[in-house]
Amino acid sequence: MVAEAASGAEVEVPQDGTSAQSPGASCIQSNVSAIEVSHNEVPNSSCSFSSHAQVLVQEIEAELVAWAEELSRPPSFTTFQNWENRAASLRNRLEAMAQKSTGAGKDMGSLVLPVFTFCARLAARAGSPELDEETESAPALLRAMLAAVSAAADAFPPTVLQHLTMPAAAAATFRSVLQMLAQLQTLSRSRVEEVRKAAAPVLMELPPLLAHLVDSVEAAVQLVSWLRVANELLSEAHALSSEDAAVTRRWALRFCSRCVDRCLTCLQPGPQEFCAWEVLSELTRFNERQGLEQSGDIEWKKDHADWLRCLEGAARVVSMQYPTQAREFLLLANCTGSPVPEDVQRLLGEAQAGDASG
Repeated sequence: MVAEAASGAEVEVPQDGTSAQSPGASCIQSNVSAIEVSHNEVPNSSCSFSSHAQVLVQEIEAELVAWAEELSRPPSFTTFQNWENRAASLRNRLEAMAQKSTGAGKDMGSLVLPVFTFCARLAARAGSPELDEETESAPALLRAMLAAVSAAADAFPPTVLQHLTMPAAAAATFRSVLQMLAQLQTLSRSRVEEVRKAAAPVLMELPPLLAHLVDSVEAAVQLVSWLRVANELLSEAHALSSEDAAVTRRWALRFCSRCVDRCLTCLQPGPQEFCAWEVLSELTRFNERQGLEQSGDIEWKKDHADWLRCLEGAARVVSMQYPTQAREFLLLANCTGSPVPEDVQRLLGEAQAGDASG
């Protein structure tokens, strides 16, 4: 099955438990401290809620963070069934909050990252090598994940997701979804029928939810977010230990490329200059890293070259659209003695020429 966002970005999902490009989850792992830092960037509750509702949101938020931390610790076989009850309770509370929070998307927005982080941790726990697939543990965790993902789909309309305005928080959210998709595709090929059956409905639910996210988050914020996700994938390349992980990296990087291309067509004039700095900085870092890339993987080299072309295209667009910021980036680089690749200087020169002719 292929779920397609309005962007044209596709998420490949197997219907029969097999996939030619099925990624593993080992190279898309969320870092606890990074998520906590990103989460702190999510807007805090405002006065649009009553004080009682604000307290409820904060309680749910704190509970989700605690659950995610609990799931990051070694499994406890005496408590795995509790996750189904917790997820069911979460769904009921999110539904109640959504019904009461009309016009308060910013407040509900503070729950987006914790919910997706919790779901990603459930997926990681279900696929943990420490968990015996022959037990009911993995299916129970997947059923809990389905309840939480369904709750997110119902409780987070565009009016909520559009308040995901911090790139670090948006990047952590996108990365959590990619991690879930990777882990679920692995579980969909489990030798245990109960695990495959439990993974299938979640795998069907996630792609539309990702498309929903892609359509709701502001283009400039989303552009920077996908750049950060891709940068993490590139930085982790040296740590890959299996072919499954390498396939995941290539799959995720290609998805990032499609999303970046889509964002470039949606950029609007206005106070979004920060994305020019981010794109040009990432292109500079990538060129510096390129000389250190020693991978002999032919497929990875192809994706590596495709990502470079994607970055160059993005740099060209933002340099033309935000020429002042592009010039300031070059001036700062020259003042600090930072090396600026010839490709970046050429792009900035084109931007200056275009600005002068305008």
